[in-house]
Amino acid sequence: YGDSQLAVFNNAHRGEWHCTQNMCPHKQSFVLSQGIIGSFKGAPKVLCPLHKKQFSLEDGHQFDGDLKLITFPVKIEGDDVMVELPAVEEFDAILGTNGLRVTKSDCIDITGDALKVPVRSSVSLVTEEAGMRNTTLVH
Repeated sequence: YGDSQLAVFNNAHRGEWHCTQNMCPHKQSFVLSQGIIGSFKGAPKVLCPLHKKQFSLEDGHQFDGDLKLITFPVKIEGDDVMVELPAVEEFDAILGTNGLRVTKSDCIDITGDALKVPVRSSVSLVTEEAGMRNTTLVH
């Protein structure tokens, strides 16, 4: 949506749909859509797949800390999943990913100064098994 990423969850076991930001606020990684959903003391949650931070899918609070996700209301109309979102400009101002992209690098290319190492055209692999020595030539 706009320049932002959302995570939409279908907890079929509970018959619920939820929508949050895709970025985990712990390390700013865009991974929550790959998180594990379940429940914590009866409340629906998502578990960040990287560092196992647990967030409520209802209001976004972290069960085991003080971080918070932004959540969005979801409703089902027939076969359609509808998510209520603010205007794109407002949404991108808060969650936009454009400022996080590397579009130009000022790094210096130092590969020209790298030591030149000759590459072998073949390698011998020696293995020992059950008292027998095997040599294989790989080209």
